[in-house]
Amino acid sequence: MIVGAGFAGIATARALARRGVGPVRVVEREPAVGVHASGRNAEILRTVHEDPVLSAVCRRGRELLDALEAETGRAFSQRCGVLLVGGLEDLAALHGGPGDVRLDAAGCLELAPWLPSGAQEGVFSPRDGRIDAGALLAHLAGDARAHGVRFDLGCEVLAGRAAPGGFRVATSRGEWTARMVVNAAGAWADVLQARFGAPALGLAPLRRHLHLVESALGRDCPVVWDVSRGYYARPETPRQAVMSACEVQPHPPAPPEPAPDALEALWEKLPHAAPGLADARPLRHWACLRTLAPDGRFRIGWDAAVEGLFHVAALGGHGVTAALAVGELAAGALIERCPPARRAPRQPAGR
Repeated sequence: MIVGAGFAGIATARALARRGVGPVRVVEREPAVGVHASGRNAEILRTVHEDPVLSAVCRRGRELLDALEAETGRAFSQRCGVLLVGGLEDLAALHGGPGDVRLDAAGCLELAPWLPSGAQEGVFSPRDGRIDAGALLAHLAGDARAHGVRFDLGCEVLAGRAAPGGFRVATSRGEWTARMVVNAAGAWADVLQARFGAPALGLAPLRRHLHLVESALGRDCPVVWDVSRGYYARPETPRQAVMSACEVQPHPPAPPEPAPDALEALWEKLPHAAPGLADARPLRHWACLRTLAPDGRFRIGWDAAVEGLFHVAALGGHGVTAALAVGELAAGALIERCPPARRAPRQPAGR
């Protein structure tokens, strides 16, 4: 049983089912998949980060996305590139990969002429860009269903207790038995830990605001992320962009409402960080939650106290990039301890 139908849960379910593991059941409290962080993010495909482990997982996610696009003939992403700008010390801390290039201030201005003249250097990742999160999540869920995964939407997990061979799980639709339970509940992961009598993972849900603005970035301009000042701008249409001031605001595990002063942090930064965007006209904004562990790394592995409980949590806003790699890692760890019966992987209907 996988609790949570965001990128973490669905990618794990799909990876298990495609490797012949079953039955797999995904339980989600909301009436649809991807309602919270997976459906409210900025849809940025970014693989260069300060943490080398995070960078490696995100590059593997991009590699698997490349393979998925080749296999299906569908473009789930637009590779407009991601330009990370900032001070020399912040840029030196980043861990890029093959194909990423270092740019001087002139090179940054050529890609993003709204930046302050001559003030920043950058790292450009031409294979990064934007992901259509909704289309990707829908495809992964559909593929999981085709391989036998059952989805129980609008169903809340209330409690779990040890039982012969696994758990008895109490839900809003009755009690079920599960051999293993995967906690992929996002911002609610520690809530679920408590319901299974497991220690908290110490996760912190953080609110961040995103703003759709009218601005002439151009549809094919790169995503620009200032790692020193803390903001990003992603093209949405030729005349619109999605922007954020990258706030870190603690928030309880609950659907976040935008703060009344949501725009202030962004508008304070733009005149200095991106003078060419300072006259952008706000159209609408929304809030999302990024859930982080204390060290900023993903939590993928077995619970130390409760046998048979596994975590796929604390993706920290990177789930849209890393989803396929996270599913691969989680499925590998689950199968290593509890291998499936020897049988051919189930093929989806029509194949």
